[in-house]
Amino acid sequence: MTANGDGVAPTYSTGQDVVPDWDLTSEGRDEAEPEVDLECRADQAVLELWAGAVLMGTLYVNRAGPYTLTNAALVAALGAETDFTVRAYLALGGHRSLDYDSVTIWKS
Repeated sequence: MTANGDGVAPTYSTGQDVVPDWDLTSEGRDEAEPEVDLECRADQAVLELWAGAVLMGTLYVNRAGPYTLTNAALVAALGAETDFTVRAYLALGGHRSLDYDSVTIWKS
């Protein structure tokens, strides 16, 4: 998972939008032969915004990234511009996967 094109230590500055991006993967990947291309069946992605150990907001978005998280939506969810973590789950029929990708985004 990346944010603003950085998967290691993404940052954002005052007033800036944040663009998380994630890869579609198949839940059957662990059991399949490596050369078999499995289609991801997810019908949406679920993005959770965490500040510290507190869930601050949940967004249901299109299954494929990227997604633009506007600065206004970010402040509305978090209460202020601050460091936060985005967790991305894939979901099918309202049931989300047990695995998620995450990235912590630092306020610069």
